[in-house]
Amino acid sequence: MSLPGTGSTFLTVDQPEHQYSKDLVYEMECAAFYPTALHFSVRELVQSYKIISDNRLEPAHTVNKKKVRELIRDHIGHIDDIARELSALAQDLQNSTPKLADFDHFVERWHFTVAQEHELRSVLQQWAARAPERPVWDETINRCPSARSVLAELKDRIEGMPVKLAADS
Repeated sequence: MSLPGTGSTFLTVDQPEHQYSKDLVYEMECAAFYPTALHFSVRELVQSYKIISDNRLEPAHTVNKKKVRELIRDHIGHIDDIARELSALAQDLQNSTPKLADFDHFVERWHFTVAQEHELRSVLQQWAARAPERPVWDETINRCPSARSVLAELKDRIEGMPVKLAADS
């Protein structure tokens, strides 16, 4: 997916930043949003699109309701495009039954706690989002001695995979 605007390196902070000591975008919203959202969805669907309202030249105290309305109005088309892409990806994930069918195979082979079963479902959804054509099960997985080691192996593999968005198909 090609995003509009210019990209920047950002730093998530949990307190307002007024000094802007580094040449970064400072933002606070994701400090709580991202870890919370991960409890309800997979990483590929947890996204944040930032509309920058303040910076060194226009400090936070200059932001008002009118400016925020204008910024949102100017970006609503981009927000809509992103929402459509994420909806398509969510649909693809929902339709990824082949990877989730592996779930039964895993729980028959190893003893997963209830929490680990939830984690396994999430990991298999991430796999389906990033590498739908790639098989999950192989000899390395088969040699894992425990459910914990299976989850660790799958997570390690997923970390090295690119995020596949619907537009990349």
